[in-house]
Amino acid sequence: MTNANRSYRCSSLVIDELCDRVANQKIAVACFYCDFQNQKTQTLENVLGALVKQIVRGLRVIPAEVDAAFQKAKGQVGGRGLRVPEILSLLKALLAPLDRAFICIDALDELLVKHLPTLLRSLHTISQFFPRIRYFFTGRPFIEDEIGRCFPGSALLLQMKPTREDVMKYVKMMLADDPDPEAMSPDLQAEIMIRVSETFSDVYVKAISSPGFVPPLTASYRFLLVSLHIAAILDETTIYDRRQQLKRMTTGCGLGDSYCATLDRIKAQSGRRARLGMAALMWISKSERPMSPDELRHALGVRTWSTDPDPESNPSMQSLLASCFGLVMVNKEESSVRLVHFTLQEYLRSCPEMFQNPYASMAEACLTYLNFDCIRKLPSSLDSAIQKHPFLQYSSSYWGQYVRNEATEAVKSLALQLLEECESHLLVRLLLHQHIFELRWGMVGLGKGFTGLHCVAYLGINEIAEALLNMKPWDVDKPDFLGCTPLIWASKNGCEGIIL
Repeated sequence: MTNANRSYRCSSLVIDELCDRVANQKIAVACFYCDFQNQKTQTLENVLGALVKQIVRGLRVIPAEVDAAFQKAKGQVGGRGLRVPEILSLLKALLAPLDRAFICIDALDELLVKHLPTLLRSLHTISQFFPRIRYFFTGRPFIEDEIGRCFPGSALLLQMKPTREDVMKYVKMMLADDPDPEAMSPDLQAEIMIRVSETFSDVYVKAISSPGFVPPLTASYRFLLVSLHIAAILDETTIYDRRQQLKRMTTGCGLGDSYCATLDRIKAQSGRRARLGMAALMWISKSERPMSPDELRHALGVRTWSTDPDPESNPSMQSLLASCFGLVMVNKEESSVRLVHFTLQEYLRSCPEMFQNPYASMAEACLTYLNFDCIRKLPSSLDSAIQKHPFLQYSSSYWGQYVRNEATEAVKSLALQLLEECESHLLVRLLLHQHIFELRWGMVGLGKGFTGLHCVAYLGINEIAEALLNMKPWDVDKPDFLGCTPLIWASKNGCEGIIL
């Protein structure tokens, strides 16, 4: 029995090898890829739950106790998810009849720090119950101590580094794709090969496996550093400029220096491409969840204060990626746009001045989109609306988060414009999808009674709530279609400022 999602990047070779080796045996293979851009949803319950689901998929018959546990949770208010102790019990039940199991978790360093110790302790608990399980973890070196604490004396640590020959082959491959061969000489090419392969510091990953696990084949982050440096050199148009760029690059060879140089290249483009590249990096680095290519394109195409969308304003993905000089990539398996590496996210966070008023800009785009005349007139058919308007779901779900972070006068004005007709707007259904699901949508009227005041109370936007209350008298005790008053919503969501 084998099952694994083979789309996870760094561990994919290991997963493929395992699945091939254990085919038609009573052996489970499950994996999980931690993604820094999806940290908020990758909770301990979700990580362990994903492993359970993968193992269940490989079974011919779902054990009765597993089915009963899911049915019990599903029948509770809101379809409550299973808790960690319940998930661990299910894992034990699923593993008991197996001959062996392999669990691979890639990029542990990208999991929220607060979840890492509990996750590792939980997995160690499973290994005590089922000693025939083998784990394979990858991550940057700082997770080594936590691994050692949770798996004392039983973890094998492997440091993965590319050899100089590996780097030289990679450099040679990149140079072969030189867009301007006339700006290259044999002497410069030889100098690049030598200096790049010798100068770059080692940036590597740690692979941690329990005894008896096959040695992994995993990629090194060092190639990212090489790629950024060579791209910057080839971007120059003369042999002299390329040689100078090589000297600059090899005197400061850390990722931070490479990111800084690449961002300088992005900003040095012609005005529109520079703005597009920086805006794309802003949205991706500060998004509340990974965005799809269409969501990002439509977000970047919004012209603030316009009354309707203009499809001709949406950039193509080709232009978007080209303007970011390799710092942005499309994950085709997950249909999402992401930064090239977690360290870029850290670098951008360490430079708060990188983007000017980012949250206000994103709030303005979301609110302008929701205020479009065509969006306001949408019927209650949710699925067709999302297909026709890709940015609708994202803007409805997260505009409040951006406004809480940065509420300029322009943002307040756009928000008040939206909230005036909140009760009839489709955003109510998108915003309250979880609560609507609890009451079986269709038995209640769409947004009936859910006013702008209910909305800001639900979202906890104190400044906008104050502006609304100053506009006209409001009945703070008026219930909405779910039976909640603005004060109830504020209380439920811990928004003490609005209650006071």
